[in-house]
Amino acid sequence: PQLARAIFAPMLQREVPRPHTHTNKGTRQFRLPAARVAAVLCIGDSWLAGYNAAALGGASTTSDLLAFVRGDSAQAGDMEERGASFGCGDGSLRAVGDRQVQTLATLLRRASPALQGSSRGAAPRGASLLSHPLQCGLNAAVCASSLTGSRAVSFLAQAGMLVGVVRQGAYKHLLNQWKVLTVHPGLAELAWGTREPGTFANQLRFLLGYLRAELPLTYVNVLAMPENAEDLLALQQENDSSCGPRLSYYALHLRLVGATPHTTGANQSATALNGAAQQVVEEMADTASFVVRYQPITTHFPFSKHTLEPLACLHPTAALQQGLAYGLLQNMLVASGTRSSLKLNDVGRLLGISAQPMNASEIASLFPSNLSAGFDIR
Repeated sequence: PQLARAIFAPMLQREVPRPHTHTNKGTRQFRLPAARVAAVLCIGDSWLAGYNAAALGGASTTSDLLAFVRGDSAQAGDMEERGASFGCGDGSLRAVGDRQVQTLATLLRRASPALQGSSRGAAPRGASLLSHPLQCGLNAAVCASSLTGSRAVSFLAQAGMLVGVVRQGAYKHLLNQWKVLTVHPGLAELAWGTREPGTFANQLRFLLGYLRAELPLTYVNVLAMPENAEDLLALQQENDSSCGPRLSYYALHLRLVGATPHTTGANQSATALNGAAQQVVEEMADTASFVVRYQPITTHFPFSKHTLEPLACLHPTAALQQGLAYGLLQNMLVASGTRSSLKLNDVGRLLGISAQPMNASEIASLFPSNLSAGFDIR
């Protein structure tokens, strides 16, 4: 992190020039057959790292708490389930008997069977592409990371690692093939990053410019931040919720070090930062080798005891990771400018936890009838 800050900090003091002076919102005609996607990549925080997605542990009992304190991460659930990452996971849940979930990678693999870059297996919290390359693949997400903060490996440093392994490392054969990269400034951005839209936009603009220059043939998803993070405050006051009085040691630790993304004012900050992100994305003109899309599926996140893991109560369970993957692919199939991209408001129905859960035919209607027959992303 210190090296990354030394390299990038001087650049970020300057205003990053915009790529052009007009917006191309509503004029994009890009189409990419999914069969041509050779790899998935991810930049983000603990959500994309799959932190505790298997919903293990939760230091609500004495034995779990002692396990956490003495460092027995597996027993306490303090692990990253990299295979469940909605953007890059290979779909495996090693911690719970090799169960399978759908991710963006597994869905794209139906059209592109040789897809590479997927993350897999379990890794300790804080793992990185450099420390655990086998588990991470091309998923560079790091717990507690943000675009503008400095408590963990920043998004710019993650991008640098991806560029290194694609241009000079084991994945250099992917440089001239299409890649799908998911970028998610999540709750960590609200906890440790800036809440100033201009600063956020400038650094996002720099990140995308760097990726465009160094990673040709890349389709980038920029996901929204949750604009309802303050709902966590109410959730943590519920007596019947594992996020309530039985707050885990890890959740308490997060509060002590200042990781409080759900403080009063977080919703308004997220709305402003999302507006800045959308503006930056609209500035980026499609080229023959680089495309950026703003994806609002995480704008209103369904925070509940059914969708959050029980240890820190801030991260999606494997079931919700799957719902995010479905929602993201659904947005990628929608032509930009023809109609608004969709938010994941009906995730409760998708996961079967609402009064009117989606049936199999309704879920199938969200996608082409046979993904393996091939489809285009827009």
